[in-house]
Amino acid sequence: MIRREQWKNLDQPHKYAKFRLLTKVGKVVVSTVGEFEWLLPSGLKTLFPYLHGHVYETMVFKVVSNPRAKQVEFSCAEEYDTACYDTAKDARKGHFEMCKEWAKEKNQEKVK
Repeated sequence: MIRREQWKNLDQPHKYAKFRLLTKVGKVVVSTVGEFEWLLPSGLKTLFPYLHGHVYETMVFKVVSNPRAKQVEFSCAEEYDTACYDTAKDARKGHFEMCKEWAKEKNQEKVK
């Protein structure tokens, strides 16, 4: 089990998401994004539901080693887990629940 004090909360912006939580937990990054804002051809901005009508989504990705990188890099080629939410409160709670789940050794062993 990876203890919570070993998790690393990352401050890496997302181009379109106004809501972003990003936490490195051992071999994975737990990423929660939401409140996507798109610029319409008319110049107006709109908030757009991201996935099947949900506004927030958490995904788990493998950390990619790059000692020269200034930020933690991760591969979006394979999602290990995902969940969707309708409110920021649920997204925040779900993000940290996903972190707890992926801190377990049995889940860390799934990451190759």
